[in-house]
Amino acid sequence: MLKKIVVILSVVVIIFGVGVLGFYKFQQLNHPYLGINPEKLPRVITDKILEKHNSERETTYGFSGKNIEQKDMSQVSLSVISNISFDQSTKWPAKDKLPKGFDLSLIIDMIFFIK
Repeated sequence: MLKKIVVILSVVVIIFGVGVLGFYKFQQLNHPYLGINPEKLPRVITDKILEKHNSERETTYGFSGKNIEQKDMSQVSLSVISNISFDQSTKWPAKDKLPKGFDLSLIIDMIFFIK
């Protein structure tokens, strides 16, 4: 009887571990289901375009893990771009393609200072 309980608990722990690891790895992928898919955005991005991307996943993950280097975001307002999620693996456009006053290094410094 004890042997059956140990086997069952072992199987449950293994299944739980695989599920957690799988979910973690899924989140690490640059997956179009997580966040805003840059491939579906035009080259020049505006506030109006970003306002259309308001699903729960797009709002939660934003540009996290995305490559938006080829996009022109200079027409996006600071208030809109400041409310979009991103992470350290987000690849941003050149400074002249970002909104005036958007300082990525300052934002990252503030995030790590808070933590």
